[in-house]
Amino acid sequence: PKIYTYEDKTKQSGRDVGAICPAEISDEISQQAQEIAIRAFNALGCYDCARVDMRIDNDGNIYVLEVNSLPSLSQHASYVLAAEQMGLDFAALVNRLVEVASARYFGTPNPPMLDDSASEPSDLLFAWLTGERDNLELCVQDWSMVSSRSGDSVGILTAADELSNVFDELDLRIVREFTDRRHTFCWETRAGLEDGILLLGHIDVPLNPNLAFEAFRSDPEFLYGEGVGSSRAPLAMLEYTLRALKQIDCLDQLKLGILYYGDEGRDCVDSEETIRKACMLAKSVLILRPGNTPDRVISSRRGQRIYRLTVEGEPKRLGAKGRKPDLLRVLYNKLDQLSKLSVRKDRIAVSAVDIKTEAHPGMIPHRAVVQIQMSYPTKEKGTYLENQLKSILVGEDLIWKLAKQSDRPPMGERKVNQRLLKRFERIAQEWEIPLSRESSLMPSVAGLVPGSVPVLCGIGPVAQNLYTSRESIERISLVQRTLLLSEFLLEHS
Repeated sequence: PKIYTYEDKTKQSGRDVGAICPAEISDEISQQAQEIAIRAFNALGCYDCARVDMRIDNDGNIYVLEVNSLPSLSQHASYVLAAEQMGLDFAALVNRLVEVASARYFGTPNPPMLDDSASEPSDLLFAWLTGERDNLELCVQDWSMVSSRSGDSVGILTAADELSNVFDELDLRIVREFTDRRHTFCWETRAGLEDGILLLGHIDVPLNPNLAFEAFRSDPEFLYGEGVGSSRAPLAMLEYTLRALKQIDCLDQLKLGILYYGDEGRDCVDSEETIRKACMLAKSVLILRPGNTPDRVISSRRGQRIYRLTVEGEPKRLGAKGRKPDLLRVLYNKLDQLSKLSVRKDRIAVSAVDIKTEAHPGMIPHRAVVQIQMSYPTKEKGTYLENQLKSILVGEDLIWKLAKQSDRPPMGERKVNQRLLKRFERIAQEWEIPLSRESSLMPSVAGLVPGSVPVLCGIGPVAQNLYTSRESIERISLVQRTLLLSEFLLEHS
């Protein structure tokens, strides 16, 4: 019919008006129509999608009637019919619209072109991950509801069992040499972890046990919840990275090991030896700790030592005179001397972080227990500071006992680390993912990796306000970092 009426559109005319797609026109006119459609779309400042309606006269001249910036998405609409000719079924079309809008609004990588390149593993990986964005966030939510604070052995084992169920589904096998089911849990692909990539993460949530549980919630830019940045989002990121590689049949041939430990909140005192041994077998190590704002991974970290200082003297009445020293007065003078050891330009710092005293009724304190924390960039600096502590904390007719409670080695800048970092930077540039690097004063298990093994930390989603009730991750970084890790592993499969 020459006139397509409203009644035709609403199926009330009694006529059966069909559609022919692609249109039976010459290649030359088809090319002209496409060029005019794009020019009209751009001239009107349209975003994401539109249907440009045209008519052609008997002389082959093309006239634009209108541009529909919100074309009908009913299952038999012309826009949906045209998409099918481009290889997009209804579900794929809707996903495509979301991907294009997300790229514009959130700055995610541009979706691959709809041509033969879409069959490349890298593009298939991208397509699957972006299509699973909602499920990825739901996975973060599910993990945030699993309580496994440091020191909660039952909760940690429960979380490890949940992770084991996921890995069983992905056909990963347990590495019993590095699994004690108390502090460490390790899996590997069929190709094995030796001379491959080792992923390191912690399954416990290092939080003060006195803090109330923080429920999961979200806003347009951030996801909030208990341990969401330090532990839960990296867990979800890892799961969907492996699922994506499994989806495109690249997981089994990848030489990959995954080691999770449950004592991050206790400075890895029980897992340290196992982590060192596993790292010695790896060709490179990635630490699934959160990235720093904005969009940073960590190429070096300072070391940290924690000491327990016990100071004891004789009981002394309040206001009494005599030769007996005032324990707190002496202690505070000593702590002031310790604070002067901190030198910012040398990246060393020493401070008392907790003090508890004991006293009899009517007496001034005769005993004090102090926790001292020290941050240092190299092993030599750490040894120097420890010797300085020992030389200061003596004398004054008091008994001084200094005991080292934990020692988290530094992760220094190394050439092997730089090569690993450059690979991530190249992938990030290819996919238009923002990425930069920095040094951090906070320690991590990266310091346990042998000096000859490349290691990069802060691979997880970008987080802020760690270990507080306002801990959160950037929603966009969850997708970006999952894609970044997936592409890196894909290159090694």
